[in-house]
Amino acid sequence: MLTDTDPSQQLPRQGRPRVQVPAQLPHEHRGFVGRDIELSLLDRLLGDSGIGLLAGPPGVGKTALALRWAHRVADRFPDGQLFVDLCGFAERKPLEVKTVLVGFLRALGVENVRLSGGLDALAGQYRSLLAHRRVLVVLDNARSVEQVRPLLPGSPGCLVLVTSRHGLDDLVVTEGAAVLGVGTLDDQTASELLTTGLGRHRTEQEPEATAELIDLCDGLPLALRIVSARLASRPRWTIQALVDELRDEQSRLAAFTLPEQGRGVQAALAVSYRELPEGAARTFRSLGLYPGIDIDSYAAAALLDVNVVTARTHLRTVASASLLHEVTPDRYARHDLVRLFARQLVEGADNRESVDRLLDYHLHVADTARALLSDEPEPVTTPVHRPASFPELTSYRSAMEWFELEEHNLRLLLEVGDGWRTWQLALCLDAFYVQNGNLVDRVKVCRTGLEAARGDREAEARLLVSESAALADLGELEDAVRESRRAVRLASGKVEGMARANLGYCLAATGNLADARERIAEALEITRASGDVRAQTAVLDHLANALLRRNEAAEALAPAREALALHAGLPPSAAHATALYTAGSVLRATGRTTEALRAFEDGLRLAEQVWDLRHVALFHLVIADLLVDFGDTVAAASHREAAGWIHLRLGVVELPASRQASSSETWQRRST
Repeated sequence: MLTDTDPSQQLPRQGRPRVQVPAQLPHEHRGFVGRDIELSLLDRLLGDSGIGLLAGPPGVGKTALALRWAHRVADRFPDGQLFVDLCGFAERKPLEVKTVLVGFLRALGVENVRLSGGLDALAGQYRSLLAHRRVLVVLDNARSVEQVRPLLPGSPGCLVLVTSRHGLDDLVVTEGAAVLGVGTLDDQTASELLTTGLGRHRTEQEPEATAELIDLCDGLPLALRIVSARLASRPRWTIQALVDELRDEQSRLAAFTLPEQGRGVQAALAVSYRELPEGAARTFRSLGLYPGIDIDSYAAAALLDVNVVTARTHLRTVASASLLHEVTPDRYARHDLVRLFARQLVEGADNRESVDRLLDYHLHVADTARALLSDEPEPVTTPVHRPASFPELTSYRSAMEWFELEEHNLRLLLEVGDGWRTWQLALCLDAFYVQNGNLVDRVKVCRTGLEAARGDREAEARLLVSESAALADLGELEDAVRESRRAVRLASGKVEGMARANLGYCLAATGNLADARERIAEALEITRASGDVRAQTAVLDHLANALLRRNEAAEALAPAREALALHAGLPPSAAHATALYTAGSVLRATGRTTEALRAFEDGLRLAEQVWDLRHVALFHLVIADLLVDFGDTVAAASHREAAGWIHLRLGVVELPASRQASSSETWQRRST
């Protein structure tokens, strides 16, 4: 923390040469709100290092924050405060360092200082004047370390605060600067800023429009101040009227402009973009084609048609200019207004090939992940543009983690793909939703795929099987049976077997168990004839569950055990865990509780091995129920607690009652 007791700062004033005491800090921004955490961090960081860097995107309020902190601590610097806007990101050329030094020396009382002096001599004179003094130096809008280094005092009693859109890593490495990233405002602080500018009577009168306005401004203080100024000067305007204007993405950036000066969000972003090297500038432009929220180096490499190392280098350069921010190692996101700016840069150009490469990259990796989750190694497709670099997925867990990272991006990519890429990507996402239990989004994705697959009978049949199964789990049984019958009419070959088995599953859910058993028997005959062992295990699981629903548990033992026998010859999988759950449920229904417990415990170990969290939690629940029956309530409580933690991890809305849950039942998750 900053204190007045640092021995190095206690040189008697009579021992110091006389200099003028500058007070150059501009006035604080009117209506400054929030940033309490950042202000506290500045106290701590600058107290430790003596040099601080506020880094962040244009319009985020770095200067306002620097001035608020500088005014708050100004009295701790009795020898003055120096301030300069280095104009590193202005339309005009950045200030020359010599010009700044001459201005600082004159502010400190040096007469007859000339620009003709050498840079080193001027910097030396500047440092000599500040030796053993306590001066605060604020260097605003620095473009590079070269602009900053000659302006650093040599005295430990001085503090320097730099603001920049760039990361200025060299300042950290060579000078020990402490970095504080300045982000956009949270909704509450953004609301306070708007209320300060407009008055509480206007924001409270239109709370929903105010919330949407904040969202459209992306939490960016510059955008919020501009819209606040527009509304303040138009008292008859409603907030909703401005919101309606800003909803149009084509004109939103133009709305965040001060017409009298031509300044605003778009102009600020344009300056940062123009300063990028060519490779990084091309990367930034290409991101205008990307509909996703965040992107890693592999996807960027596919989009740019370069190797992953080159893509990673360009992304880091763009992030250093604060046009992207690294959310996790090698994964970059951008603010929405930055997305709109990048999209404007590529409008009107023919970029179909770049988009197709991007889609084929995601389709290739998603298909690899789908095969790991669904235990079906046969690929959905062979992409036209096979990516040169991609993450290696080798396990159920790695597949789930990749889908969890990319789920939202994949959903957005469905909207920009052509027909066949869209339905294939939808099938891959469906495999993920089967495993995580998100029924609502599973239905949505299947319907998107169905629209794209129109006319392709096999593709439609596959998607109808998935859609109808999800509808049955949601309790929409009439629709489920209708869609599953459509699937049977369209299907042929291997897909026909699964379509008939799925129809049997949907019929069983309606209580029509006789017809259900007949359809599943037909499916079993088809899959046995094809020799597809994995398909046989799935159909046998459906048959065992249908018989269990008919209270024919004894008869269900045979298909349940046959499925387990087939799985014994296959690699460990989530499907095997499903079969163990079914077998345990059948054994329990026949009164063989000890055998049932053993099957559930085997299933728990297998589900943990393949990282099938959905079944891990289900096994914990049914084991807990059985342990209560056996009188071991302590162990039962431990299993229930474990299931609860997974419930939180997966975002489950509700868990099925374990006494009634079958292997085909799934959890409903929050729609993302």
